[in-house]
Amino acid sequence: KSENYIWINQRYNSFIYVDRIIIDANYRNMGLGFYFYNHLIQSFYKIVKNIICEVNIRPYNKQSINFHKKYGFKEIGVQDTENGKKRVSYMIYKINSWFFKYIIFHKEL
Repeated sequence: KSENYIWINQRYNSFIYVDRIIIDANYRNMGLGFYFYNHLIQSFYKIVKNIICEVNIRPYNKQSINFHKKYGFKEIGVQDTENGKKRVSYMIYKINSWFFKYIIFHKEL
């Protein structure tokens, strides 16, 4: 079992767990990450309250950390994994269903 999933599942009961998103270097900085998360939220805002992921801080994944912070994710914890070989930052995005109902409604007008 994934030690990252176990950590999250022990603390939250309504979430989508996103793991190992990789965008080819030729397609980075084109908005695909924003598109992915926007689509995920629009698809699940009535079902779950949070999107949770982990991002490596050892080794340091600066691009992913910066992206998730820019999108609005907040750190909720850190943990050493793989017997101390890695350290991850757990990050959460709280889905505000009222906000997305408003956005979807106005898109349809």
